[in-house]
Amino acid sequence: MAKQSERRKVRREQILHGAAKVFSRKGFHASTVDEIAKELGLTKASIYYYVSDKSDLLYQLYKRAMEVLLESQAEILARPDPPDQKLRAMIEEYVRIVGGATAMYSVVVLREHHALPPRKRKEIISMRDQYEQGFRECIQQGIEQGIFEPTDVKMASYVILGALNWIPSWYNPRGSLSKEEIGRMFADQLVRGLLRTPAKPMKRTALYEAHKRTGARMVEFAGWEMPVQYRGIIEETRAVRHAWGIFDVSHMARAHFRGEAAAQFLSRLVPSDLSKVAHGTGQYTVLTNERGGVVDDVIVYHLAPDHWLMVFNAANREKRPRMVPALAGRVHPTRLRLTTRPSRR
Repeated sequence: MAKQSERRKVRREQILHGAAKVFSRKGFHASTVDEIAKELGLTKASIYYYVSDKSDLLYQLYKRAMEVLLESQAEILARPDPPDQKLRAMIEEYVRIVGGATAMYSVVVLREHHALPPRKRKEIISMRDQYEQGFRECIQQGIEQGIFEPTDVKMASYVILGALNWIPSWYNPRGSLSKEEIGRMFADQLVRGLLRTPAKPMKRTALYEAHKRTGARMVEFAGWEMPVQYRGIIEETRAVRHAWGIFDVSHMARAHFRGEAAAQFLSRLVPSDLSKVAHGTGQYTVLTNERGGVVDDVIVYHLAPDHWLMVFNAANREKRPRMVPALAGRVHPTRLRLTTRPSRR
């Protein structure tokens, strides 16, 4: 009796796989039970011994596919792994399962469930929604734990499942990549798109602790943690108008120009007459491009006879010093030395 039951189970599997091949080639509506019987080398009557009609074959295919996927997903979601690892595992396992039975899962992708009787259609849709919900819950957990960027969970799951569901339509088991390799590639791309980008730590000036001791409210500016307010706008405005104010400039970009050609070099960059800037003083001016347009506002200091300092806005500390030589044109290297000095943290 047990052997007979096992033979029936094997034959049912053969019929399902044969039907899957025919459905995937021609579509459900264009296929006939005669064609499925011919595919398997069976009579139509022998097929009807195992299923009631063609729609029952479709139902059995859908149900078998979804049962395998749901069982795999439940095992992965029960693991103590973080959400990103669970999501990777679900994607890789989907590709592994689908790659081992491409024809069966290509039928699921065809979305022919509307051809099922209402009760069976409702059952299959419920299983499909349950599988999709597993992805949504995993993504939501990742967001709550700070692993994934906040996003529309429903759309994120659609993106992942939309990419995965097309695999049966193009996967070739004889191709250059194995299903395991494809699974890892899909997992890399799809999970990486959700991961939260680690925030870069803000830089601090040498006066940071002094700012904190005086009750400064610190904010981010150009990657630096800088004071924006101490006791309030009105009180600070009055202080600047009737007395004086101090601004921490140690986060700003600096470029030193040394050599006998330094003044000549700088004169190509700014419209100010630098010959009037005495030693130990500075000039507020603008950095210009080759057409005379303003690139940035700067302060030029004359530190010594052949030593000048240019201070740029902090937001431009990376790009302005690098573009200075191109703006000024060629100067003989023995007559000028340009160095940039990063601020200490």
